[in-house]
Amino acid sequence: MTIERYLRLIAGFFVMLSVALGYWVNPAWFLFTAFVGLNLFQSAFTNWCPMMSILRKGRDSREQPTRVYARSDFRGRSGMAASKRSRPMMGVNSNDPKK
Repeated sequence: MTIERYLRLIAGFFVMLSVALGYWVNPAWFLFTAFVGLNLFQSAFTNWCPMMSILRKGRDSREQPTRVYARSDFRGRSGMAASKRSRPMMGVNSNDPKK
């Protein structure tokens, strides 16, 4: 999973946990729900989230995974695979005037 997916997973878990704790244990836990929501809200504008920093530090301490290349990584500017690019026909020069 990517770091962004872990972030969504953790944020969703924290929201569900804090709502359950606020309902069954103490209503003050709803403040934690608001805190998670406020962090998600501000991260939409600043592109920074405290949990992302924690997850990145944890990822750096582990072995880096090898990159799996998608087929689109091998495509040129035209968006076509290298083997499918249009090539000029052999023996035809487009600069020669027609006789």
